[in-house]
Amino acid sequence: MSSLENMRSLMRPLGLYRLDGESLVDRELAVYAAAMDKAEERARNAVTGALPFSAGGEQLDGLLKLTGAEEIAVGLQDDKKRELLTALLSVRASSFTNRDFLDLVEAMGGQGATVDCDLSLREIILTLPDSQQKSLFAKEGRRYGILCRLLPPDYSLLIV
Repeated sequence: MSSLENMRSLMRPLGLYRLDGESLVDRELAVYAAAMDKAEERARNAVTGALPFSAGGEQLDGLLKLTGAEEIAVGLQDDKKRELLTALLSVRASSFTNRDFLDLVEAMGGQGATVDCDLSLREIILTLPDSQQKSLFAKEGRRYGILCRLLPPDYSLLIV
């Protein structure tokens, strides 16, 4: 049921207004209904675009930009962009685990990586299997910066 039909069905029982499409009140309801329909459409699009699993195209790119990972996602298909966003958004400092970290590394192209933690040095050690992947995670790169932002306080990242 459209907004206009809904408003008419609520007002008809009152018997106070002529709701035949010709009265001033009915026209005013039509204007309100059109505005409500547009607002509902915008709200639906905002919710759809804000969630990685339902966003697409430009919406995904916008979410990636918000996380600082837009450069990493260049050339990725939407499903891979969703994986990256999901990994980025699932890592939280309060529930930081090796699995969270590895999921994020894999989503950023680090396949076959392993991670260890040296508590005495407060260091996370990321081992990548080949030099090509190591170059993806170079210290001056975006991937390295994103990983460092997600580390627990006072920890550093060592890539070997």
